Amino acid sequence: MSKDARAIGRIVVLGGSGDLMMRFLVPALAELARDGKLREDLSIVGVDRGELGTAAYRKEVETALASAKQDRAVAARFKHVTADVTEAASIARAVEGPEPALVYFALPQAVLSKGVAAIAKARLPAGSRIAIEKPFGASVESARALNALLAEHFDDADVFRIDHFLAMRSVRALLVARLVDRTIESIASAEHVERVEIVWDETLGLEDRAGYYDSSGALEDMVQSHLLQVLAMIAMPPPKTLDPRDVAACRLAAFERIRLLDPQRPEQCVVRARYGEGTIDGRRASAYADEEGVDPAKGTETFVELQLRVDDPRWADVPFVIRTGKALARERKEVVLVMRKASHTATADGAQARVVFGLEPELFRRDTFTAGEGWSRAPATLVWKPAGPAPSPYAEVLDGILRGDHGLFVTGPEPELAWTIVEPVLAAFREDRVKLDEYAAGSDGPRSAGACEGGKAHHRSTHEEHGRGDPA
Repeated sequence: MSKDARAIGRIVVLGGSGDLMMRFLVPALAELARDGKLREDLSIVGVDRGELGTAAYRKEVETALASAKQDRAVAARFKHVTADVTEAASIARAVEGPEPALVYFALPQAVLSKGVAAIAKARLPAGSRIAIEKPFGASVESARALNALLAEHFDDADVFRIDHFLAMRSVRALLVARLVDRTIESIASAEHVERVEIVWDETLGLEDRAGYYDSSGALEDMVQSHLLQVLAMIAMPPPKTLDPRDVAACRLAAFERIRLLDPQRPEQCVVRARYGEGTIDGRRASAYADEEGVDPAKGTETFVELQLRVDDPRWADVPFVIRTGKALARERKEVVLVMRKASHTATADGAQARVVFGLEPELFRRDTFTAGEGWSRAPATLVWKPAGPAPSPYAEVLDGILRGDHGLFVTGPEPELAWTIVEPVLAAFREDRVKLDEYAAGSDGPRSAGACEGGKAHHRSTHEEHGRGDPA
């Protein structure tokens, strides 16, 4: 264990009984304990307004660990503190102690800034760290205000802005593959790439997350943070080294160049839809609008597809198509570089190679072509998979914070730039300039998918590649 990891004596989670804590942080902490990455005397404090008490809280933690198939021994480290996370005196009692603490904000946006201000007044011991869960702000303005508040009270070296996609080994492999595989780096440009597809299709529906999801939707939940980070990893100039500062600077340079195809008319390059009734894996699925806790009048989208560009000569005129949706027919989570067609003299069928980076499950696949019958193509696929099970992204996140390693975290300007990219689309949604389409749960998505220039080719390749025909 590093010296930095030993410096933190307590992990204090504000929002300690929430979904994020129980589904992700608790199992991740069990992983770290199992692997000897936590101090033996490190305590974990869950803070919220509930009058739960430590004994009952530990039972909830044990239930979460059992669901995640993790050792329940770590539950003995947990305790519960009742406090108002927006009130300085109350929160000071919750975080009191002589040793540095990691204060993890797992709070809704509505109270996040008040919680940060309260913690600032609590006078944490020197060496303490602040972790802010995504979404970082709810707009460009609020993201800037939150950054300003943090800068006023904390050293930026002690602030960790979380997007767990950056901790996924498959996402980090995008950059490693570019730097290590000279072939990939040499073809990652407009000269060779016709379009880039970034896809995160899920078979899962709402999963009892109406309280959060119905106020965000697919664009805010997946695109504004996670998938724009993936796009930046593909589009960024190659860093000189893998030093976190070099990587962050290059990623930021990419964010500064990402644009909607037409920011003045986002409706021309966006598809928006939500799922209706259908069947997924033989199980009848309700329509999103009928899910408990959903307000149908909000028009929250569960599917979004949009086309972007990168204002960099390296990527001139290359469309970047982002697509994500829930309750679809199959899982598809990958980045695809669709290569420009070979000359008609090269192959009889105009073979179009694809370089595919799997995002989940973690793998890397590169499709090439060999000679088939006559001059037709015959696919040859090279596949790489990690040798053993990878740590969960949140175990990587927590370990990185404890070690003081900023390599897996978002820099301050990135969320502001991400909101700048998506805000014109959100405005178009509010003004109903983008029709809310519908697709059956368990289908391949709405018929309108692929309507953008470049996106149409994307949609066709997706369904023909897998033999599914037109989408339902």
